[in-house]
Amino acid sequence: MANTLSSKKTIRVGKRRNIINKITKNAFKSARKDLIKSIVTAKPAEIKAQLAKAYSKVDFAVKKGVLKKNTGARLKSRMASKVNSSNTK
Repeated sequence: MANTLSSKKTIRVGKRRNIINKITKNAFKSARKDLIKSIVTAKPAEIKAQLAKAYSKVDFAVKKGVLKKNTGARLKSRMASKVNSSNTK
């Protein structure tokens, strides 16, 4: 149990950040799933829009510190390669 006021506040802030981090993580995971669904349907305009949305969500998660910079770059690279491989088929 926290004793000082500052440690109690740290616990409160941590709980708030935990909720915000979960929301941010779920947002980019959902965007990634939507991208994969649009790749399966093979609609080029939709794929392009979903890829931009997914990039945006990953960049936001990196900016907020939910993901590390290299992890975000890796996710974006893998999404781009999936889109490019679907274009060649």
